[in-house]
Amino acid sequence: MIANAFALSLALSAPAAPAPRPSPVVPVRRFALITAANDGGPERVTLRYARSDADSFARVLRQLGGVSPRDELRVLEPSRGELEAALSDLRDRVTSARNADERVEVLLYYSGHSDAEGLLLGDEIFTYRELQQRLTEVPADVRIAVLDSCASGAMTRTKGGTRRPPFGVDASHRVSGSAILTSSSENEAAQESDQLGGSFFTHYLVSGLRGAGDVTGDGRVTLTEAYQFAFHETLRRTEATLGGPQHPAYSFRLSGSGDVVMTDLRSTRAGLALDESLYGHLFVRDGRGDLAVELRKPAGRPVRLGLEPGPYEVTLLQDGVHYRGQLALADGVDSALEPSRLERVQGESTTLRGAGLHPSRRRVVPFDIGIIPPLSINGFTDPTLNHVSLSLGMSYGHDLEGVQLAVGASWMDARMVGGQAAVGFSHIGGSGRGVQLGVGFATAARDFEGFQSGVGFATTGDEFRGWQSAVGLAVVGGSMAGLQTAVGLNVVGGDVRGGQGAVGLNVAGDVEGAQVAAGLNVAREVSGAQVGLLNVAGSVQGLQLGLINVVEETRGLSLGLLNYATQDGILDIKVSSSDVGILGIALEIGTKYVYTGLLFSGGTWEAPDALGYGAYLGARIRPHPDWNFDIEVGSQALDADRDFSRTDLLATARITAGYEIGTGFLLYVGPALHVLVDFHDSGVERANFAPSYAARPGDGRTYLWPGFVAGLRLF
Repeated sequence: MIANAFALSLALSAPAAPAPRPSPVVPVRRFALITAANDGGPERVTLRYARSDADSFARVLRQLGGVSPRDELRVLEPSRGELEAALSDLRDRVTSARNADERVEVLLYYSGHSDAEGLLLGDEIFTYRELQQRLTEVPADVRIAVLDSCASGAMTRTKGGTRRPPFGVDASHRVSGSAILTSSSENEAAQESDQLGGSFFTHYLVSGLRGAGDVTGDGRVTLTEAYQFAFHETLRRTEATLGGPQHPAYSFRLSGSGDVVMTDLRSTRAGLALDESLYGHLFVRDGRGDLAVELRKPAGRPVRLGLEPGPYEVTLLQDGVHYRGQLALADGVDSALEPSRLERVQGESTTLRGAGLHPSRRRVVPFDIGIIPPLSINGFTDPTLNHVSLSLGMSYGHDLEGVQLAVGASWMDARMVGGQAAVGFSHIGGSGRGVQLGVGFATAARDFEGFQSGVGFATTGDEFRGWQSAVGLAVVGGSMAGLQTAVGLNVVGGDVRGGQGAVGLNVAGDVEGAQVAAGLNVAREVSGAQVGLLNVAGSVQGLQLGLINVVEETRGLSLGLLNYATQDGILDIKVSSSDVGILGIALEIGTKYVYTGLLFSGGTWEAPDALGYGAYLGARIRPHPDWNFDIEVGSQALDADRDFSRTDLLATARITAGYEIGTGFLLYVGPALHVLVDFHDSGVERANFAPSYAARPGDGRTYLWPGFVAGLRLF
């Protein structure tokens, strides 16, 4: 479950020889197929992190691995047929991209269930032998498969092969062939960790790719370095788990000399430099609280981590002592982790996340009653455990396993399991499970599982599972699994699994489910649907439905009056002529497949002085890079005298075929069907813009006839 950075830069190690001639650098184009499946069928436990691990791996590929968004394919929870289609699409894309002056490399990543026979996709199986065969059909110089699933080592057994020692890498190196990395041996289970928020193998593979595995310190992580780091760290962390030790496996069949460079840390936008003198177990979390990198830093070796710009929290465990600090990485700058930025903190054993204090360290008060904390049974000093707490003013305690009610405020320092309600506000300092209500506001500083509601606002710090509702503002600082509703504004700092509904605005990171708003929806990635007046997302695997839809990359369907994809969308100008208009100019804006056109025309064959203006919706099909087929439906107002006194409405449906005649130019032509409505019915035998062969069904004010359109598209 490594999502975003797998850079495969390869080369050939030229043997030492007197006065070697430098070889030209051969450009490399990398393709990635990322797939994940939490569902392994009714007989297996549904995984929690297969899709998020795939996201992490894809992210490192884009950031450090040289995979552009246009060359990444992603299929989540695929059926057997959908995975076959994705592999066929990958083969076709690579075939089209083959160039004598360019190397092509392919990476397949799978996270999910498997057994000794193959990948388990719901009730279906995709065997390792089939997967090998389909990968062999891809005409790439290098093919690498990474499987994070149970018994995935069986694939390396069927393929055979031995590990090759690492070689030096420079621009003259050439490597070809295939390699397989698996998270476990053929008879072992691959394991997930709630603490890591993902699988052990993917977590450490991504950490290695971000620089933790760069043993040579040359700023590049090779295939061998990434595997060795993931192997040792996965085995170390799983030795004492209930699932038992987990041994990643490999099979390298690479010819030539050299090693595959997976990630180039020098290409990252920001870096974190760890000095030689720094040592210990290091944890780096991003601004959302997600664990970005984990490594054991040895003394005497500098390490550089490739990260994205933004805020980070660094925790260092050194000689049994915890240190923690905050820092911000700037774009294009390497920041050094100075020891002065780290402050000593209490170890994680004192953090109250679910368990609260040890019973011997808190006073049990089954029933607390009072007005304010000093005037109550609990008091205001010793940590207490309550089962029932009532107050006419403010109710205060440490742990609650039961019910807390207050007229003014309900406050629990650490933990709540049960129910909490107040007319003023309700607060939980640690974790909560149950119901939290506040007429003013409700807040949980860390975790909350259950139902939280506030008339003013409702907020949780890290994670939320359940339902959060607010009349004003609903905020989750970390991730959320469940439903969030607000009359005003919903904000989730991390990811959403479930849904967001707001009258005003929804904001989230990655969304698995639906965002529905009467106003604006904003998300990084959406697997599901966005429905609102204005929808903005990095990518959508599903549906965007609204007046205006904006995405970075087209992965699903956007339906609205105006749709646009900033990376692979449509932004064209069309110059055309048809059986109706002498000259038409249109501006087209859209995603990769759906677009909106704004049309202006001057002169018709029946009325040379006429003016026209209108809009249309279109869908684009691209069976081949040089061919396009467009289906368009729209209408325009035609004015014969340019004074808008005699305006008719012309509706048109057309299908055009286009061929690219050069970079940025496409010729197109196709049939059309026109329907003209004469609003004025001035008594003339025929309307200004209708040809003599037009049919006049109905009341005679409507004209129907076939036509054509041809033109040039500039893109």
